[in-house]
Amino acid sequence: NFRTVEAADLLKGGKEIGGRIRLTTGLGGRSNGTHFIGSSAFAVGTDVWDMLVAASERHLGDYKPGTKGSIGELRTGSSFLPASEDRIKHSTVEYTGSVMRSRLLKLGLNLPVDQRLQLSYLTTEVGYDDVNMMTAEKALLWEKLGSSNVTAQNFALDYSYTPDNPLIDFKAKLYYVDTRNDQTTLTRGSSKGYDVTYQTNTYGFQAQNVSTFALSELSVIKANYGLEFFYDKVRPDSNQMVAADSAVTASAAESITPRGDRAMGSLFTRLDYDYDNWLNLNAGLRYDRYRLRGETGLNTRTFIIGTTRQVGLPMTYDVDREEGHFSPTFGLSIKPGVDWLQLFATYGKGWRPPAVTESLVSGRPHGGGSESIFPNPYLKPETSTSWEVGFNVLKEDLLFSEDRVGMKVSYFNTRVDDFSYMALGVQPPGYGIANIGNAAYVNNLETTRFRGLEYQLDYDAGFAYGQFNYTRMLGSNKFCSKTAWLGGVTKIQKGPGSRAPVTAMVPDDVANAGQSCSAILGSSEHMPMDRGTATLGARFLERKLDVGVRARYSGGYYVKGGVGVTTSQTGVYPADWKPYTVYDLYSSYRATDQLTLRLAMENVTDRAYLVPLGDVLAFTLGRGRTLQGTVEYQF
Repeated sequence: NFRTVEAADLLKGGKEIGGRIRLTTGLGGRSNGTHFIGSSAFAVGTDVWDMLVAASERHLGDYKPGTKGSIGELRTGSSFLPASEDRIKHSTVEYTGSVMRSRLLKLGLNLPVDQRLQLSYLTTEVGYDDVNMMTAEKALLWEKLGSSNVTAQNFALDYSYTPDNPLIDFKAKLYYVDTRNDQTTLTRGSSKGYDVTYQTNTYGFQAQNVSTFALSELSVIKANYGLEFFYDKVRPDSNQMVAADSAVTASAAESITPRGDRAMGSLFTRLDYDYDNWLNLNAGLRYDRYRLRGETGLNTRTFIIGTTRQVGLPMTYDVDREEGHFSPTFGLSIKPGVDWLQLFATYGKGWRPPAVTESLVSGRPHGGGSESIFPNPYLKPETSTSWEVGFNVLKEDLLFSEDRVGMKVSYFNTRVDDFSYMALGVQPPGYGIANIGNAAYVNNLETTRFRGLEYQLDYDAGFAYGQFNYTRMLGSNKFCSKTAWLGGVTKIQKGPGSRAPVTAMVPDDVANAGQSCSAILGSSEHMPMDRGTATLGARFLERKLDVGVRARYSGGYYVKGGVGVTTSQTGVYPADWKPYTVYDLYSSYRATDQLTLRLAMENVTDRAYLVPLGDVLAFTLGRGRTLQGTVEYQF
């Protein structure tokens, strides 16, 4: 249901001119880096045409984290330096300021015979610093590693045809997206570095139609069918020097988001059968096909036959892969004799081919250092099987007149074969050994499962309301792959004596067949944390005033090892995110039909917590107590 604002949202009730302005700022000594957040949208139109112009800005500065509670011994260094956690919690998180600007323009034309044509343009620009947390014994806690300026431009042409015909509800879209990140990277501990631009151009097309067939007064079939296509063109550029012995012509920085092309086309259809609003059956079939092209490579080592000298041997891959896959889906929902209860079950197959970066990435992730990322031109697509069962409850007039309660409980289970992840300690082709600093995307040899329970409860009596949702993850996963993910590992043959010349290089069958089930890098190493939110609110003054409290809970992910020491779950990188609950207060007052005032305090108890990002080494400190005020005017 995600979409951008439309002119129709502001021109309700037959208006020809409409608009909305929202202004938010931090208040008093609790602004905590919230300088300004604002947006405006204006629309004008008639029955024939309409135009929308919108803009938004977000200016955030460095903030202070929460100070109450523990945030993890390993991540903060307090396991070996107890005073470090308090120092971190009572220090400003530097280099976290950012500026975001976005602009939106839409031009719509209502054509004869129930047709509509709309041209839209959306641009978003975000500027921020890249920062690293230093060890706590350092004089400075935070080190700037560079800065990024990300610009995304979206162009789209939408067409719809919705005549008074149950067989036709047609929509089509033609779009182009230009995403560009101009990044400056600094060498650790200095002001010197290099510039790199990561750019991806995406071209796409979508078309679908919905046809409705009335079989009788009680039974209806809906058919939704269509196609879509998109093409990604990745083109990095950098002024970093290319290593003389590099197997690829791009620098190490460019190769992290490598040059390449991927096209993806899909055909889909779904049939829904509904009988008397108590039985629904659906079945769908989707066909996806992709093609990935690009060049990549890596450097290997071997011996010069007849000597004891090693030499570098670059290996290059000209990748051109194409593959297709069918994915069916099925669903059933039924109301067993009462209107307020619905039982449902779904089952479906899924397919995800590898991205350009996953297959072609190479080089050093920080532009230097001992770590190396290698490509995997043979990375397989992921295939999944998912099913879900549960029930929905929707009941009115339960406790009071015109109140309403909604509830959902479901169990989900997704099995993924050939799950893609980044393995550490891989062994490249040629002569050498596995190194923990070597990484590559591989397919999991084990089955990967994501399963759990979801609970949701909503109650609204008009003068008061409450909401609750919770996701409970179950089980764990094991990640295994071939250490020599590309094969081709060799060993030497030579005569007796340590200085005897090498007579031959032969396959190392033991290394090529070896498997590793420990070191991985990425957020999938551990199951997603259990999460939940609960909201209680009330309405006063003829329901113009709305006040409430919200609690946000995270179950964390850690294991105690000894007295107060967190140890690793699996692999070389420990999980150390402590559970936390954050409380927020909010209120809104509708002064007039046009003017609304809002006040919100986030993290009322100033709870300290960590927010994990892409992997266990990447995290940020949660924002401490923050007070914000908002004014909204609509006309």
